[in-house]
Amino acid sequence: MRRSFKTPKWQSQIEQTTQKVKRESKSRSLKSHDIYECICLFISDHLKKRIFSYATLNRYYKFLKCFSSWISEIEKVSDIRKVNVSHIRRYFSYLKNVRNYKNTTLEGAQISLMRFFRSMKFRRLIKKNPMQDFHIVAPRHMNTTKVLTAFDLKILLRSVKEHYQYLKDSNNLTCFSLFVHRRDLCILALCIACGLRRGEIQRINRNHLDFDKKTILITGKGNQKVIIKERTVFFSHPFLEEILMRYHRMREKLPGSSFFCNRYGDELSAKAIAWIITKYSAFISKDVQRNTTITRKSFASHLVRKKVNIEVIRDLLGHENCETTVRYYVHFSTEDLEKIWKESNPYGNRS
Repeated sequence: MRRSFKTPKWQSQIEQTTQKVKRESKSRSLKSHDIYECICLFISDHLKKRIFSYATLNRYYKFLKCFSSWISEIEKVSDIRKVNVSHIRRYFSYLKNVRNYKNTTLEGAQISLMRFFRSMKFRRLIKKNPMQDFHIVAPRHMNTTKVLTAFDLKILLRSVKEHYQYLKDSNNLTCFSLFVHRRDLCILALCIACGLRRGEIQRINRNHLDFDKKTILITGKGNQKVIIKERTVFFSHPFLEEILMRYHRMREKLPGSSFFCNRYGDELSAKAIAWIITKYSAFISKDVQRNTTITRKSFASHLVRKKVNIEVIRDLLGHENCETTVRYYVHFSTEDLEKIWKESNPYGNRS
């Protein structure tokens, strides 16, 4: 039986506020000049379109709600038409100096506000976007320790086999242990070899795999109703082909259309996929948790070291432009920079 989930509290609050605006609105297009109500309309639109994941929309809601609370309590402004760039500057000063936000968190707040005010201008609720003339200097420090080496990736894959062997030696195997073992190995292998997001792994259907051409159709951010991006990834490597075929034979015996599922045939949630990666990453380090973002960054960084064209890497990762790929996913260690400098400096390659 498929499990039922309760609606999150933040989503219920948005629905209640949106219904209130609908009752008070005199026209078909929902309009309000209250900042918090505009925030709820903005999030509600994206919940319908499913362009972003629930986790991303939850973060946007938290950032925007914090801004709404601050500007109404401190600046005594509740009308979105009265917000200007001075309010934005004071707000980010408050986040940095009072709430001690890090650069990455400040950048997240900036992105959420930028998209929010851009949407409000498109709705013609404001004449000028106050974020248009505001940019924070929040450099993202390249933490190369997070990028997995080729040796770390081998340990990560080997950990799946070791975990299964441990269950076998301790006589804790169940009738579904082999199925879970093969499923988890396929998930980790696709994360490492193709740089997939956890949501993309979740949305892989059985008919998306072509074992003749050895390709998988990947749907990007969004859902099956609204396909935002599509791309093709390959599993022509003998190891990938073998493990996917072994899992596919067992998967055919279960109901459901999702390729990766639990023992009842139900689609795996994004949290379940994240937990699988975290569980096996403990074999590398118990102090640092790994996720699909780290495997994607490792995938991109290894391709750059192999001197693959950045446009090819962009397409393999499913990005719209190269700037996103270079800024967020390509990492160089000190050894890499030294090697590049020795090969390209004007004095020649001298030791």
